[in-house]
Amino acid sequence: MKKCLQMLTAALLCGVLLFAFVGCGYEVEGQVPRGEEGSMLFFGVNYNRENSLSDGVKLEVNFAHENVSVKDVQYSIYSYTKNETDGYYSAGSLYGLPYDFATSEDYNAKSVNREEFLPGMFAYSCKFPQKAVEITLPAELFAGESGSFSIVLAPNDADFSDLSALCAYELDYTVDGDAVTLNS
Repeated sequence: MKKCLQMLTAALLCGVLLFAFVGCGYEVEGQVPRGEEGSMLFFGVNYNRENSLSDGVKLEVNFAHENVSVKDVQYSIYSYTKNETDGYYSAGSLYGLPYDFATSEDYNAKSVNREEFLPGMFAYSCKFPQKAVEITLPAELFAGESGSFSIVLAPNDADFSDLSALCAYELDYTVDGDAVTLNS
């Protein structure tokens, strides 16, 4: 009996510690590579599924390039929505990347991994060289009861009419009062 009580106490303590660690920080991470092998951009998005409008819906983003660019191109992170009814596109800048992002070795992707998931088809991921940045999403993104939006890493002169050509991570949302639930 004493041994059973000790094991139950240990299991309960582990459960409490696990709950405490899960409650801290961001619980979901997605990574999007874009471009040709050798010159890809990598974009990471961390988010919590459960959020509140009153506290602000926040994400953590991270970014890297596989190869230093010879051009000084300015990049930003945008929120992007498309209205299915009339095809209206909207892209608002959320965060401007550091001025030297494209040309600095400090943003070179580390440990780029290539994994073949189907014959001839590969998935890429990397270890980001810089710490993630927290951004707050505009409340206007969550105007309806549900919908979707994309978080996009793109040059400042990007054409948003072809989202497949950009480095984008899509999220669905539902709103219930003050609560906002995000899913990829």
